[in-house]
Amino acid sequence: MKKLLLFFFIIFAGCALGISAEETRPQPPSEEEILRQQIIEIMERINKNSEAAQTAYREVTAAAEALRLETEQRLKNLDDTIKAAQESKLVNRDLLKQAQGMQRNAQAQFRAKNYREALATANSAFEFITDVPLVSTTLQPRLFSPDGDGVNDDLLFETSVRAKNPISNWELRIMRSEPGDVDIEVFRTGGKGVPDRYIWKGTRDGKVVVDSATNYYAELYVIDEKGGRGESGRLNFKTDIFVNRTERGMMIDITSIKFEPDKSVLLEENYPIIQTIRQFLLKYPEYRVVVEGHAHFSGPAAWSYTLSQRRAQAVADYLISLGMEKDRLIVQGMGEALPRTFEAGEDPLNRRVSFILIRSEEELEAYHKFVKTINFKKEVTAPKKK
Repeated sequence: MKKLLLFFFIIFAGCALGISAEETRPQPPSEEEILRQQIIEIMERINKNSEAAQTAYREVTAAAEALRLETEQRLKNLDDTIKAAQESKLVNRDLLKQAQGMQRNAQAQFRAKNYREALATANSAFEFITDVPLVSTTLQPRLFSPDGDGVNDDLLFETSVRAKNPISNWELRIMRSEPGDVDIEVFRTGGKGVPDRYIWKGTRDGKVVVDSATNYYAELYVIDEKGGRGESGRLNFKTDIFVNRTERGMMIDITSIKFEPDKSVLLEENYPIIQTIRQFLLKYPEYRVVVEGHAHFSGPAAWSYTLSQRRAQAVADYLISLGMEKDRLIVQGMGEALPRTFEAGEDPLNRRVSFILIRSEEELEAYHKFVKTINFKKEVTAPKKK
């Protein structure tokens, strides 16, 4: 009996365990649960993407505002720089105009909210605001006498240039500042590299182009690779009285003895020059002196000859009044036969007086022969320009 009861108990316990195991086994999720889980995952991703998007938006907005502020400040700096440059005499004016044009473009781009383009344009404009080269030049001697006697024969220029940009060219000009109101160029030279020292002997094409007792000035210009132009300013000098050898003999050519047009009255402003010439001639008592008068070719040739004769006589008379021996002087009018220039505005150079030094009778005879070759009745006209 006991064995039978034990058998039934074992069977019942096995069934009970089977039922319990079946009830605790994991069940597959339902479609509703699966859909719910998918929705949850999608929402989590949306939330994460939304936060990233908001973060990206905030970053882009901050960067845009920073660019706007940077561009605004750069435009203000550009405006201040341009205003200061306008007040300066040492700024390249042509490049400054280009910078102002770029400034206007940058401002228009800024108003259109094209900040990046506005900033790039403004930055480029700064490159066009540049100083011109600073030129420092000295000149000696101030009393120039290119007569080959070894004293003050050379005009020496010593130059120093400070520049932000490389120098691409230089030019030296020598100008006659008298007679007349118009300055006259007598010499020009230049090149690529600015020399520290430059020597001029008063010549052009091998001929002396400066006159005695005349005021001149020199100006040195340099240009950098961006077109900036620097200059030395006027370097004034004067020529001493010196003698040149010409086909007419040893000559002192004075263009600074002035006459009014069509007049032979000696102006008082000429007195100091003629007094200096007399002092110079006293050093050469063995020479006779031909006082040559010249006229500009503005009237009839016969009248020009008469006018030039009167001008020469006026100078000779003043020399005599200063105590010079009358028999040392020979007065000769040359009319308009030997003009110095045909350029408009340079008429005073033709209204001049020359002094020829004659030492022997042979030289005097040669001079008279030269004068006889001149047709004083022939009209002189400017040659046609090619």
